Amino acid sequence: MEKTQEKILLSDKHMQDLRDSGLADDSIKDYGFMTVTKDEATKLLGRTSPSGGLKIPYLGTDFCKIKPDNPEKDAKGKDIKYLAPYNKEQPLYITYSARSVRDDLTSPYYIVEGEKKAIAMEQAKYPTIGIAGVWNWSKDKHIKEDFKKLNIKGRNIYIVFDSDKYENESTKNAEIKFAYELIFGLEAKDIYIVNLDKNFGKGADDQLLKLGEEGFRHYIDKAVKFNYRFPEASYSIPQSPIISFALPERINMDIPPVEYNILWQGRGINFLTAEPAGNKTNFGLAHAIEMTTEGSAFLDRFDVKPTRVLYLDLEMGEQALIQRLRLLHKGMRREVSSDFRYISKKSFSLSEKNQANRAELEAELAKWKTEVLFIDPLYKAGIPNLIDNDVVSEFMSYLGGLIDRYGLTIIILHHLRKLQANDHSSHRSRTFGSFALDASADVHVGLAGDPSSITVTCEKLRNSTPWKPFIIKLNAPKEPGAKEAHELWFEYISEYKPKATEATLEEVFSACDKDRVSIKELTAKAEELKEAKQGGCGASTLRKLIKKSRIFKNEQIGRDVFVYRNEDSIIVKGVNTNDSILE
Repeated sequence: MEKTQEKILLSDKHMQDLRDSGLADDSIKDYGFMTVTKDEATKLLGRTSPSGGLKIPYLGTDFCKIKPDNPEKDAKGKDIKYLAPYNKEQPLYITYSARSVRDDLTSPYYIVEGEKKAIAMEQAKYPTIGIAGVWNWSKDKHIKEDFKKLNIKGRNIYIVFDSDKYENESTKNAEIKFAYELIFGLEAKDIYIVNLDKNFGKGADDQLLKLGEEGFRHYIDKAVKFNYRFPEASYSIPQSPIISFALPERINMDIPPVEYNILWQGRGINFLTAEPAGNKTNFGLAHAIEMTTEGSAFLDRFDVKPTRVLYLDLEMGEQALIQRLRLLHKGMRREVSSDFRYISKKSFSLSEKNQANRAELEAELAKWKTEVLFIDPLYKAGIPNLIDNDVVSEFMSYLGGLIDRYGLTIIILHHLRKLQANDHSSHRSRTFGSFALDASADVHVGLAGDPSSITVTCEKLRNSTPWKPFIIKLNAPKEPGAKEAHELWFEYISEYKPKATEATLEEVFSACDKDRVSIKELTAKAEELKEAKQGGCGASTLRKLIKKSRIFKNEQIGRDVFVYRNEDSIIVKGVNTNDSILE
């Protein structure tokens, strides 16, 4: 189609309006925008126009729209920004570039809301079609005839609706039904949903202005292929384009602090770990119940923000899970909430090769607007081999993507690695078999002990000061003659006060009666004293004491590490050796 308009017939106001949308002067001229009077607008519309305004012609037709200078109000008091001719069907706004690739099926079409957005996209070299609203692709619940003339069969289509769709259920439904019609009605090859980040503007024209063509390309590259089996998985909050910021622009911004819910970091990856049969599932379920109960406080001391929870059970099975939930609800005196949802499947891997399972999970996350996702346990979710850094890195990156797309808090339940002979590994090192797994954790909470005395320890807290350990117990009363408990609940007992202190290390060192003692000899003496009930402590505890000691130093000589007194420290006179250094 020829571009015939020779000059621009626009007022300064209308010219600036179009430029503010990112339209170049050549595009404004080529598409025939024009300033019209009230009488001219009235004639074009076939009804009285409230004022003169901007005429927006549609190529190859006698149809146009008017953007009045003094718009009328609708029933809700909002401006009616655009007017269309009375009793006249609105065609598609087909750009020059979209017309030029009609016979080239290798070239995708890009579909946006509105004329200016279509032109802005065309300027960025995307063959684009505009529709006047998210439902304007349809007529009488079927796709418009105009689409059937565009040679869509076998062609990829990208749907680029405005970023306000995340708060509008009708827009989401329109997007999904449009994709269905393109696939099953017009036999399009593949449909891609482009998810714009509302932080960079509403429509494609706003986003192109702020991000530029290279930044906007991020959305196209990250577009989600529409899955008609799980359509909700296509409707997700996008990852923001990767752009840098100048520090002076951001340093004084009002950025909200990192939020915590009970013990867990919001929008973070959190780990809850314990030995097998160490009550981590009971503890995790208790948290999930509290999070979905209005006005509750965990253990009667930790504030709880009500949230929508999805619990992914990959180990217990539904029958055992429901029974456990019944006991906990009864013992905790909590009402059952519809904000607590679960998936219970023993064979539901989320590894990289199981993309269908990932799509199914994301469909549930999007459908129920999930805020907290529990994964129980980690090894069944997709990384049974924790020492494979490549597998671990991919899986944790996938979880990070879920956080970005859905604003999730993720809480992962994980078994501790079993100790081998002469293995003095810490709780944290027994949890993480790879650096990639350890590095990904924002919060790590560990459980240790039996049900009558469970120590809850903050092993890692990335963005705040670790809280002090505390002791809880699991109450599991039984009816007379019964084998199983009839209710379950956790009870706070006290802060944890470690038995081993700096004084313990001093006693063990003194018992060796040497100026320098190897760690091997020192740990043996500590365990000997402990066995004889004359003080001492376990080997791993002693190593922690040495590492954090203020009155002893250590030095490696050959293959051995030796401990000796710190001569710069006044051992007994200046230091309270009863202070705990394990908190």
